[in-house]
Amino acid sequence: MYLNFINIPKETPKGVSHKNFFSNLMNQEIGYNIYLPPNYKENDGKYPVMYWLHGMGGNESSDIWIAEFYQKYYADNHSSDLKMPQMIIVFVNGTEASGYWNAIDGSLPVESIIITELIPHIDNTYRTMSTRAGRVIEGFSMGGQGALFYATKYPELFCSVIAYAGPYNVVRSYDGEYYGWENISGFFLDEFEELYHKDPALLEPFTAHYWITKNADTIRRNLKIRIVVGTLDVLFECNEKAHKHLDKLNIPHEYEIIQNTDHDIEQMYAYCGERGLRFQ
Repeated sequence: MYLNFINIPKETPKGVSHKNFFSNLMNQEIGYNIYLPPNYKENDGKYPVMYWLHGMGGNESSDIWIAEFYQKYYADNHSSDLKMPQMIIVFVNGTEASGYWNAIDGSLPVESIIITELIPHIDNTYRTMSTRAGRVIEGFSMGGQGALFYATKYPELFCSVIAYAGPYNVVRSYDGEYYGWENISGFFLDEFEELYHKDPALLEPFTAHYWITKNADTIRRNLKIRIVVGTLDVLFECNEKAHKHLDKLNIPHEYEIIQNTDHDIEQMYAYCGERGLRFQ
């Protein structure tokens, strides 16, 4: 397993720029893309931040089109009653197939890089609302799993999460059964299997299900959750089980099923419109 440290996009939407930060954990510069609102330089105000986690096989430059979608939607609807402020968007580099977890052998601490290095770097470098109330996280597929995992493991860091079509069900769920290892082992790369030894017990603390259960009381009070999946998505059943797990624990959340849509984030984003960009 490896990290493509720096992936500079060939083209960037207006307002997006590629930057690097130095990771002490990796002793290496690591890339990210950042969208700054058009009035960022003209005032001294602070902005909320949305962190975007890409899917498997992607990098920090894979989904920067979302910033263009955001700008167009905001411009076209700025006078309406949007629950969407002007905000900073950070496009994270999560490696091709990390699952957004720290590797058990310590070789690639992706979770620690993002949580303990990237987020503080963003807060120290840009005028952010550096509290839970000013920070949201979203992601698709592997990034959807990562977004729900981080939000439920660190509810003190995020006020809301929107997770698109993630593989959330690699866990011993509330009914005592393990779900999805046979699916996930084929879904991620061979290195993932090797690092986690095909042992579900090792995976349990690396899932959103585990942290939803462990932090249920805090999540119930402080975290807004939204899960989105298409009826034709290969991970539809995974999302159904995540929804049922939240219901079982009486955790309020939104669950949106998009008819006749497969594993395609552009279709999902276009369908959701404001709901895909809502801050809380």
